[in-house]
Amino acid sequence: MAESGGLKSYEVLVDPADDYFFEGLGRQNMSFQHVLGELIDNAVAASQLPFSVDVYIEQSEGGRIVVTVSDQGSGMNVQDMCSRALKLGGRPSSDNRLNEHGFGLKNALCSFTGNKTIVNIQTRDAAALESGVFHQVDGPFKRQMALVEKPTADWPDRGSPQTGTVVTLETTLLYLQGVQMTRGPKATNVATLTARLAEHLGVMYR
Repeated sequence: MAESGGLKSYEVLVDPADDYFFEGLGRQNMSFQHVLGELIDNAVAASQLPFSVDVYIEQSEGGRIVVTVSDQGSGMNVQDMCSRALKLGGRPSSDNRLNEHGFGLKNALCSFTGNKTIVNIQTRDAAALESGVFHQVDGPFKRQMALVEKPTADWPDRGSPQTGTVVTLETTLLYLQGVQMTRGPKATNVATLTARLAEHLGVMYR
């Protein structure tokens, strides 16, 4: 507290409210296709032509929707992960128009999961590839997270054979059903819903 001319002023520390902050990030009413687009944009921004971004959407035995986004980009090193990718509002690493504000990855993952279900990020850059390792962080998000080094033998089958990043998460069928922008009963068949999702992505990336 400080006083000036008899009037008081108070210092306010603007700090996230524990881990609930990350749940709040997920409550933005972003559509499934636009949240997925955030992950795809990240993959595109990290890639050099020619490249592909693979998206897998499946339903688990428990009914959850499992989303995997795998790219052939440059991957992220430990410094990238610790000082930029997992930081809130990180400074973009390039002037690429797909790198806008540093909240995209966290927003997308929290929107998909409500910061309550499984999410993991697996990545390797050229140095990690040469050393026979990759790095993985598992969510939900919290103030302190562990970035773990793992052997190449554990690299996911859907990952690029070279450098790249694989993001895997669980979300709900209800959230996926949002791609069917019609009134009335929603489809419950994942193949039907992903076909509609493909139409949305086709418009977004044509």
